[in-house]
Amino acid sequence: MHLSVSVTNIHMHVRGVLKRLLPRTVVRRTRGHRPGRHQPVAPPAGQRTAVHHRGRRLPDRPPARDETRGRPPRGRRPGGRPTADACSACRSPRRPERRQPADALGGPARETRPRRPPARHRRRLTRGATPILAAPRDHSMLDDLLGRTELKARIDDLEAEADSLQQQLDAEADRRSEAARKRQAAERRANELETKIEELQDRLDRTDSGDAAPEFRDRIALTGRRRDRVLALLESLDAGPEGVLTAYVADDPPAQLRDALGDRAPLVARAAPCLVVHDRDGIVSTALRPPNPPEPFCEWGQTARIERDWLAPTGRYALAVVRADLFAVGVYRDGDRRSFDGFTSNVKSDHSKGGFSQARFERLRDEQIQAHLEECQRALADIDADRLFVVGQDTLLDAFDADATAAVDATGDPADALADAHTDFWTLPLSLL
Repeated sequence: MHLSVSVTNIHMHVRGVLKRLLPRTVVRRTRGHRPGRHQPVAPPAGQRTAVHHRGRRLPDRPPARDETRGRPPRGRRPGGRPTADACSACRSPRRPERRQPADALGGPARETRPRRPPARHRRRLTRGATPILAAPRDHSMLDDLLGRTELKARIDDLEAEADSLQQQLDAEADRRSEAARKRQAAERRANELETKIEELQDRLDRTDSGDAAPEFRDRIALTGRRRDRVLALLESLDAGPEGVLTAYVADDPPAQLRDALGDRAPLVARAAPCLVVHDRDGIVSTALRPPNPPEPFCEWGQTARIERDWLAPTGRYALAVVRADLFAVGVYRDGDRRSFDGFTSNVKSDHSKGGFSQARFERLRDEQIQAHLEECQRALADIDADRLFVVGQDTLLDAFDADATAAVDATGDPADALADAHTDFWTLPLSLL
């Protein structure tokens, strides 16, 4: 018990000493201020207070000893203003910066290391830091012990060998593809040469027989205004009663036409199918190939029997272009297009693999073309026109029921292909017999 009383007395004595040495300060935190900025509480009325330079409020104290002697207090200039190194409240000098003493060799003093930030700030600074990854360890020794080094080397060799074999396989596939393309080109060239040989053989046979075939005086392709002008001249021909022979020849000329033309009759067979206009005196002797041919006939008359819808775009008609991958149709009135429709289909192109793959490809391509033709027929069924003309790829024209068909080489998109096909279809070949 005596020990506890002694400790209590010592504790109260220390508190009294601390109260005398450390003045009490009442500080409160105000709203709207930054952390660390404080506002002292207003003192009671009639009580004089002072603010320490560290934010503590100081109680009243007797005047400084320097003031009683008439000299300026410490930390003040003669005018009464506090110096930069003194506190405005307690007039005590501010703590100078800590510096290390000069070097032993007489060098300048160096500033000490800055103080560490508070713990909460240190946590913020280190929160977003990127961790440093440890360097990978070298497993070569472990691989040697486990025997994996030889396996890895073997794997690398096998991968290199596989790459080499793959390159050889690709090169062989390219070579076979190139060989197949060359074979197809050679077959096409052989067919062209065979056709040319047949033509030359036929010409040679005619020469050996002594029958020198006659030649056309001229051959012209008529379009536009020139076509209309030539047709107007033929329509105006008047040779008197039974003076003009007009005939449409599909293949072989009739006997009546052979008698009228004589030795020039073979030219009609070469120009067929054609519309022949020949006067009795032989002044006019021409053969026209009409785009919209009539039924075969042969007759004499005072004028030539010519109808414009055989040879020129007149009236209301529809013209369609059909290819294996394209369809276009337009409705025209006297040569001017009034409506248009067209589309393309995804049909496989040429294949060059050969063998079973080639046969399978051709079968799939034929199925796609057949589906494309069925779609074209459905589109033509909705066309409202007096006549229907179908042009395009020669091997596909038999699938359509049209007033006239013709093989034309029209390429491009559906609109451009239709425009080119319309011009080619109504181009009128003229042969002077």
